[in-house]
Amino acid sequence: MKPAERRKYAALSPFQLKDQLIQFATSHAERMMLNAGRGNPNWLATTPRAGFFQLGLFAVEESQPILAQEHLGGMPPRAGIAQRLQQFLAERSQLPGIAFLQDCLTYGETHLNLDPDELVYELVQGILGDRYPEPVRVLSQTEKILHRYLVQELCNDQPPPGHYDLFVTEGGTAAICYIFNSLLENKILHKHDKIALGTPIFTPYLEIPHLNTFQLQSLAVEAWEALDWQIPDAELDKLADPDVKAFFLCNPSNPTSVRLESSAIAKLVDLVTIQRPDLIVITDDVYSTFVNDFRSLMAILPQNTITVYSYSKYFGATGWRLGVIALHTDNVIDRMIAALPDSTTHRLNQRYAHLALEPQRLKFIDRMVADSRNVALNHTAGLSTPQQVQMTLFSLFCLLDREDHYQRTCQDIVTQRWTNLYQALGTAPHDAINQTHYYTTIDLLKLAMDTYDSDFVDYLVKHFDPLDFVFQLAKEQGIVLLPGGGFEAPQWSVRVSLANLPDAAYGRIGQAIVALMQTYHDAWKTKTEHLPHQPRIKTSMRHRIRPKSKSFAASDPERDRFDYRCECGTGQPTHIHPIPGILLIGGAEEGRLGEDAATRWFLKRARGGNYLVLRSGGVGLQAAWICEHYREFISSAAELSIDSRAAANHPDVIQFIREADALFIAGGNQNEYEDYWEGSAVEVAINDLIHQKKIPIAGTSAGMTILGDYYYAPAHEGLLSSEILNDPFHHNTKDIYRSDFIQVPCLKHVITDTHLDRIDEDHPETRYGRLFGFLARIVHDTGNQFPVYGIGLEEGAFVAIDEQGIATVFGNGTTQGQDAYFLQTQGAAPEQIQPGLPLIWNHHGKAVKVYKISGTPEGSGQFNLNNWSQAAGGRWEYWFTTGGAAGFRQKI
Repeated sequence: MKPAERRKYAALSPFQLKDQLIQFATSHAERMMLNAGRGNPNWLATTPRAGFFQLGLFAVEESQPILAQEHLGGMPPRAGIAQRLQQFLAERSQLPGIAFLQDCLTYGETHLNLDPDELVYELVQGILGDRYPEPVRVLSQTEKILHRYLVQELCNDQPPPGHYDLFVTEGGTAAICYIFNSLLENKILHKHDKIALGTPIFTPYLEIPHLNTFQLQSLAVEAWEALDWQIPDAELDKLADPDVKAFFLCNPSNPTSVRLESSAIAKLVDLVTIQRPDLIVITDDVYSTFVNDFRSLMAILPQNTITVYSYSKYFGATGWRLGVIALHTDNVIDRMIAALPDSTTHRLNQRYAHLALEPQRLKFIDRMVADSRNVALNHTAGLSTPQQVQMTLFSLFCLLDREDHYQRTCQDIVTQRWTNLYQALGTAPHDAINQTHYYTTIDLLKLAMDTYDSDFVDYLVKHFDPLDFVFQLAKEQGIVLLPGGGFEAPQWSVRVSLANLPDAAYGRIGQAIVALMQTYHDAWKTKTEHLPHQPRIKTSMRHRIRPKSKSFAASDPERDRFDYRCECGTGQPTHIHPIPGILLIGGAEEGRLGEDAATRWFLKRARGGNYLVLRSGGVGLQAAWICEHYREFISSAAELSIDSRAAANHPDVIQFIREADALFIAGGNQNEYEDYWEGSAVEVAINDLIHQKKIPIAGTSAGMTILGDYYYAPAHEGLLSSEILNDPFHHNTKDIYRSDFIQVPCLKHVITDTHLDRIDEDHPETRYGRLFGFLARIVHDTGNQFPVYGIGLEEGAFVAIDEQGIATVFGNGTTQGQDAYFLQTQGAAPEQIQPGLPLIWNHHGKAVKVYKISGTPEGSGQFNLNNWSQAAGGRWEYWFTTGGAAGFRQKI
């Protein structure tokens, strides 16, 4: 697929992309398409449907005598209607659905104490659909039955004290829209508020908060693949932030299909109870019936939780659009509404004035109903009554199934398909007790690594896009899968629905994935076999050629050129979950206030784990300094010096790195780092720490330089500002690289530079112009295809980037030497950039846009590295040159 076409499709939701994939998959008429893209099950519950249609026949019979005219009927009388239904059933005892309806009447009377006439009359009126829904929120008998069903299925028959109010809706998605709309209408949420999303998550739920209607900020609370898609404590800790107003999750999850484990629930309960009693939890529990003994957050945190449940998947009823919202009668939202300022209460009273004599007492769930019809049409609100009848019969069907036969049958269907798929893939993933097996998320890079090796994985990532795989699978095999990246799952993953195809189809899907991966591997093997062995070659602005790792005998002195020293603690694995983050350090740590504050920010993210300093040229004093001054933050601190390419592949070295819970890359010589580590097992280990273990990473001077997507690693003399400004192709510019060396997501397309304000005695000039020149050269060498960014730090500046990509600047608070600069190109290439000629990059004095933040011990400003536009606490300026070093300016 061409890049331009791929970019077009990458902007689509997976569910819109699916339509294009289906077109490809059906392009060969002789081939049967296998669409595992959607979650519509290929089974349905027949007994409650048969009961529905038999009840419909009875209802029509009841209506006909009223008017006694052809084609017309009337509203049946209430008195004796249950007895008349009993007679109707007795006359048709052998027909499908009849025995089920008889059991429903008995259950309603004996277990729920429902008046038989009241129940049957509501069902008959409901199925005829001859009246508006009344009450509008949910029919009265229906609510009692649905309440009992939800207590059984979502509370595992262990409900909290009290009762739930229910609001039936047009499926779960309508429920979500109503909830968010009413939270904003009632000033519980406001535009630009922050909510947390448990990711990966159903794609529309990623999109809803950002619609113009809501304009909410979203914070990802990430489940980790390494933890069987459970949410670690470090992620749940994000909810302690009082700015996070609500936590929205699918439980069990979609697309990863696991329920929240008991330890994560206990953590969430503690957090809400102790720190965040005001936190609103919104949980979509549609897949709850596909795991045993499920207990929803509605049972565990009833006062904080709004629950959404849909009948679509379990009963094969996606076309019926049956959903329900449950909210405990004693809930934090009603209390928030009661505590709103008088002015807000007055405005809301005006909004709901026609609904109640005391609108301020109107419950949130009833406000939702009114808001669903713009308040003025509240009298016509509510789910259609035939839908409510079918929902009631589905619920009664499961309440009558005391042996859970239907549930086990549905679970067995998807579990068998899961087994067929993974047997065909040749892998045996951990079948955790928390899995629903309704979907599965296949990590293609993990599959490639398990089947082949890391060199092949590198080839895949560099030469293909994740969309290439799903498009090729559709075109060549007629198989439709959805890209996992659209759900905030790993980019190189696919979601497979295990619900909507015959059992045997999943073996074919697994075989097709394996075959396509083999095709990629064969192409890679052919390509590499025809390449002569080459030494490591530095080529400006391209990925360098990586040699295969060399094997060394145990006695080879090159292999042993590393030095490890633990300064305190044991360095043993801690099994904790650090908080990710990046700390960029300008290069002159002096133990002053700025460094102390930044170090504490960094070490807190280690969560008491192992701190490791990585460098070359021999161990240093950084770890000892941490032990002396910050021992309470860590379990150990150690230094590891790696001084040969062979040592960078030594298993002991890799083990030391993998056991780190915080990594500090020291200053020194970035050219040695690049020579020794790039393309080695050390590189893989560092990137695993960033992407899999997700630990905090710090880099100072040379260590900061190599964290950028682009980096400068001079083999000899370093480049001066005047040299690159006066000749952008000066011989000292040959060591500007872009590679997949260390892959920090928030530093994509970024080059970093340190010591901006340092003036060397031999060369009395600063480095501001050098960083500007780097950007010009990168724009030229990449054809100005995309924006290029730079982060430059003066020696006393520390840039702390949190897990959301928001940067804050620490420093000593002095007037000089504490500044951080965030540079971005404006889409216009230099007017003159040729070998031997001065750089001209002016564009009316606005060549490069720069945001400057001065660091303080408390942490200053904010800069959003996700969009490079949201910023606070600093100032914008422009850098440009009208001609070489003499024409370089920094202008506000």
